[in-house]
Amino acid sequence: MSLKSFDKFCESLILNDPKSRKEIFDERQRVVRDRITLESLLIYIAAVFLNTLIMENAYMWCESYYIPMLTLLFICYIYWTIRNAAMGTLFAVNGTFSNKLTGFYCILLGFLFAVSSAFDFEKGKGFINDGRVSKSLILLITFLLILVLGIVMLVLAKKDDKRRLAMENETEADIPGDSDK
Repeated sequence: MSLKSFDKFCESLILNDPKSRKEIFDERQRVVRDRITLESLLIYIAAVFLNTLIMENAYMWCESYYIPMLTLLFICYIYWTIRNAAMGTLFAVNGTFSNKLTGFYCILLGFLFAVSSAFDFEKGKGFINDGRVSKSLILLITFLLILVLGIVMLVLAKKDDKRRLAMENETEADIPGDSDK
C-alpha cells in the first residue's frame, strides 16, 4: 500500500459516517476476499458442470436445469460467507451495517418466498413428478437456504459487533485518563 493510498484510506475512515453503507476494506482483506471469491466461483462452476453432466448423460433428476444451479449458487454463497468470516474478511473496517441489511433482506425474502413456494404443495403439486424432483421442492429448498444465509449473516454480524465493542473497551481501559480531576 503506497503512502498516498494509505492516507486516503485513513481519511475515509475518519471522515465517513460509521454507519455508512459503503464498505471500506483494507488491502489484506481485499486480497483474501478475492482469493475466497475465486475459490467459491470455481467450486460453483465445478458443481454446475457435474450437475449438468449427470442430468444430460446419466439421469435427469430434476424437472429443470436452471433451478438446481440456483440452489448450488446459494450453497456456494453460504460457503463464501462462512470462509470470509473465518478469515476475518467478511466485515469491513467501518462496521457491519451493510451486512446486517443483507441479512435482514435475505431473511425477509427467504421467508416470504418459502411460504409462497410451500403453498404450491398445498395446491396438489407433489415433491416428485414422473421420477424427477419437482421444481417447487428445489425452489423451497433454495428459499430456505436464503433464509439460512440471512440468519448466518446476522449472527456473524452480532458476533463481530461484540468483538469490536470488546476491543474498544480494552483500548479505552489501556489509555491513561485524567484520574486526578
